[in-house]
Amino acid sequence: NTHPKETHPWNIPSPVARITLGPNKSPVADFRIRPQDPKWSPETILDASPSYDPDGIITRYSWTLEAGSPPDARNDSVIAHRFPAGGVQTVTLSLTDNKGATSTVTKRVHTSKPFTVRGDEFAAQSVFAVPPTASYEVTVRTGDRVKSGSDAGVFLALYGPADEQGTPTGSGEIHLLPSSSLQCTSTDPFERGGTDVFTIPEIYGFGSLDEAERMTLRHDNGGDGAGWFVDGVQVKNLKNGKSWTFPANRWLATDEGDGKTYAEFTPITGAYERGILFGGDARSIGMIEASDRIFILPAGASSFYFTQLEGSRELRVYRNDVLVGTHSQAGRGLRDPLFLPESGWGVSYDASLITAPARFRVQTLDSGSVREDGSVWVLPQSWAGHEKTVRQAVMADALIRELRSGLSGEDPYGVFACGKSAVKVFAAARPNLGVAGVKILRYGMSSLSIFGDFDDVQFDLFTELASNAYFSSKLPALVAQLLTGTFGSVTTEMFSLLKSIFNAAEWGAEFFSTSIFDAPSDVYAVDLLNDIAVSDSFFLQSAELLQASGEKLRAAVSAFEQNDPEACATAFGSMSTLVVGDAPESETLADHRV
Repeated sequence: NTHPKETHPWNIPSPVARITLGPNKSPVADFRIRPQDPKWSPETILDASPSYDPDGIITRYSWTLEAGSPPDARNDSVIAHRFPAGGVQTVTLSLTDNKGATSTVTKRVHTSKPFTVRGDEFAAQSVFAVPPTASYEVTVRTGDRVKSGSDAGVFLALYGPADEQGTPTGSGEIHLLPSSSLQCTSTDPFERGGTDVFTIPEIYGFGSLDEAERMTLRHDNGGDGAGWFVDGVQVKNLKNGKSWTFPANRWLATDEGDGKTYAEFTPITGAYERGILFGGDARSIGMIEASDRIFILPAGASSFYFTQLEGSRELRVYRNDVLVGTHSQAGRGLRDPLFLPESGWGVSYDASLITAPARFRVQTLDSGSVREDGSVWVLPQSWAGHEKTVRQAVMADALIRELRSGLSGEDPYGVFACGKSAVKVFAAARPNLGVAGVKILRYGMSSLSIFGDFDDVQFDLFTELASNAYFSSKLPALVAQLLTGTFGSVTTEMFSLLKSIFNAAEWGAEFFSTSIFDAPSDVYAVDLLNDIAVSDSFFLQSAELLQASGEKLRAAVSAFEQNDPEACATAFGSMSTLVVGDAPESETLADHRV
């Protein structure tokens, strides 16, 4: 075949493709803020890597870094810029692709004004200012130590997790300066040992965070005494109720600690929830306080702590003379429990072990020497609502324990019968007339005046020695305490009163061996005792009341030890209404029989 192209059967015409190109698509402009490298760098790094061109390549990056300023001359996808002023800045990125198409994006950026420390510049991390915004409550606690307060300007910023592009999220930095719009509980904040609460309104543009990973805090090193010791900061988002606590416990000062006036802090995962505090003004957190040393567990409590807040002191806790644990804070000064990390919470105790009123012995030591040594009571939740009864029971229990210790195993409630024992002793008392007669002769005729009236000095002396003064003052005061159920506030005072009664009874039993009654006036002293035992209705009534009160007290203490708040309250209630007979106002002894 001499013409294969035309005649060969396999000859197939070549296809022809026609492609119609559409119009050029514009690039998509976007940028992110990179994390600082290094941290506290004064430059903000802007990165246009999220930008792209769907049908070409980007050939031009144009940055306008502050509103009203000309575009930056650099044609770079990543630039570093130092913003000279803090606050919200407007940043615009314009793109051009290889076919001349353009696009633009504008974002608002929270920036931090650079600050200088020892000649070097620093700044907090910049973040995007994006909605929603929120109002915040910021609580700042200044440490309680020498020169810990500051007059410098303080700045705070809050940061959340990075977004999907790796850009840090945050609230922006704010100057904590009291003003008509930024309210503070103090007109002179950041003073030693002070707690200042700032309310930042939403108009300040603070970004609303659902989660906070860190906080930066700094000051401008201005004013007199710029150095500042900060104990901690708590920040609460008032829009969503979220709050974060940042323990600090450090100096921000050029002449203390690490010499830095700025620092970054992370929040604690759980705040101090429940415990008994030693040092400072507060006595507990999360406990029901019956007094400053008596505490009731709230419902649902699984554990509680014994916490020493003084950095220079050690706490030792014992139960049944067995050491439960010790605790001391790191560093110096007084800590605020709100800002304690879990490692500083102290001696933990299992609340399930408190099945009845429990007494703990607590010692506070300073440089190894015991400064305080006392008791703390912790009661089960069933005692809630019985705080008055708890106070009475603890005092009564302490009294009975002291009496039991001092009486060498005898029944401590026997002390309450000593009034009636004294009645018997006084009624049976007899003077030593022989000795009295010898002394009458020695004194001569002038001594015969003893058979007349006493002068005031003699009367006061012998009535006091004969214990009448005691039973007309001390005993009614004690009975009044027992009857009203108040028991006073100091256990040792109550013990002293009852111990005195006990001693008075012993004195009566040893009446004839007491040398003070070998004088002629012994005749009248014994007459006085006999009269008290027979006709002093107040003394006789007090003796009856004292014995009855002892029986009621025994019932109250027994109920306390058996963890029965209702029975304990009933016993103390019956004591508070105890009277002798049916006519408590009557002056006739027969009307006052128990």
